[in-house]
Amino acid sequence: MDAGLAAVIAGAAGAGGAALAAFGTSIGLLRQAKMQGSQAHHQWLRDHQQRAYEELLVATDRTTHSCVDAMKAVRGELTPERRASALREETVILVEDVRAQSRALRAVGQRVALLADDETGALGIALCERVLNFVDASLDSGLGAIRSEPVTEERLEHAKVAAGVARSRFIEQASQALRTL
Repeated sequence: MDAGLAAVIAGAAGAGGAALAAFGTSIGLLRQAKMQGSQAHHQWLRDHQQRAYEELLVATDRTTHSCVDAMKAVRGELTPERRASALREETVILVEDVRAQSRALRAVGQRVALLADDETGALGIALCERVLNFVDASLDSGLGAIRSEPVTEERLEHAKVAAGVARSRFIEQASQALRTL
């Protein structure tokens, strides 16, 4: 009987040990799953931030270039190939493109603000505002040229410089944010 009792005790101890091992393994797997989930989330966030930052820079370029093209049309400074076909309707289309690009820029800026840390988001919004100030100054300058009103070249130059500074600051902060994430 002593051998039978010893076998039962040994079996119970073995079963208890197996249960503890299974429990420990389960806890380890749960921790690993949480870590992998956290790492996947950080990677997802970083990828989406990087994409949004790139989209913001592209949107600022598109807005600026469409604005410059529209102002050339307004002032009659189109290239010779386009000058012959540059009617008032084309100018209106170009100005409407500037407005569409400005709306797209605002949307991308809001996306950056949602995905980025506070400082990078604020700089992204500041970049949008500076580019839109440049657009406003350009449109005012172009309309002033049509109406023979004084052109606000100083305001236009100030807006252009401010947009360039805001772009540099955003790029620097976004690069730093992506490195530390």
